Amino acid sequence: MEIWSIIIDDEPHAIAELSDIVARVPGISVSGEFDNVSEALAFVKEIGHIDVIFCDIQMPKLNGLAAAELLKAYCDHLIYVTAYRDYAFEAFNVHASGYLLKPVSTEAVVNTMLKVVQKRSRHSEQQSEELVFIKGGHKNSFSKLVLREVYAIEAMANYVTIRSTDGEHVTYMSLKSVAEQLRKYENFYRISKSVMVNMDHVKTVDGHMIRLTNDQVYTVGETHRSAFHEFVRKRTLRP
Repeated sequence: MEIWSIIIDDEPHAIAELSDIVARVPGISVSGEFDNVSEALAFVKEIGHIDVIFCDIQMPKLNGLAAAELLKAYCDHLIYVTAYRDYAFEAFNVHASGYLLKPVSTEAVVNTMLKVVQKRSRHSEQQSEELVFIKGGHKNSFSKLVLREVYAIEAMANYVTIRSTDGEHVTYMSLKSVAEQLRKYENFYRISKSVMVNMDHVKTVDGHMIRLTNDQVYTVGETHRSAFHEFVRKRTLRP
C-alpha cells in the first residue's frame, strides 16, 4: 500500500533534497511541499488525512515542535527533519515517529520508513485480531463485533448480551465460553459470575463498584474481588 507524505520546510533547497530522496524510496510518495505550517495544515485539513509528515523544526511564525499536536491530528506519523540535535528530547516528548538530521541521507530515510511500515503492519494485524463475528438470531446470520468498542458482556440465562458503542448484541452462548475465547485479550476481565468488562472502558473503581465510560455501573462479585483488586493494585501508580 502506497504511503503518502508531505514535506514542511522553510528552506527550498532542503525540500528539494528530501523530496528527491523520498522519490527514490519504494512505496512512498510526496503529495505536497510547503514552506510553512499554516499552508500545510490547510492542505491536510482539506484532504482529511496524510500518512506521513516530514517537518522542519526551526521555522518562522510556528515551529515544528509547537505545531506537533496540530499536525498529528491529521497524520499517522510525524517525522522531524532538522539540522540540530538539541531537539531530540522534545521530539520524543511529542511522540514523533522519527528524527532525521540534515543533511539527510537516503539510508536514514529508508531506515525510518521501515520502522513506519512495521508500525503500520502491527497496527493492521492488531485491528484484524480485534474483529470477530457473533451468531445472530437466524441460522446463517452474523454480526461484526470490534472488541475494543465493547463495554461489557452480560450473561442472561442461555445467552449473553454484549454492550458496545454501536448498541447491544445478543448471541446464544455462555459467558464461560466467551471468556475462554477472549482469554488472550488481557483487557477483558470477568468481575462476577454474570459480567465481564473491557478494562479499557473502566472510568472509575470505587470499592466494589465499577463505572464504565458509558456510565454503566457494575458490582464486583464477592468471589472475584480479591483477584480484581490485585489486578488494579498492580496497575496503580504510586508516589
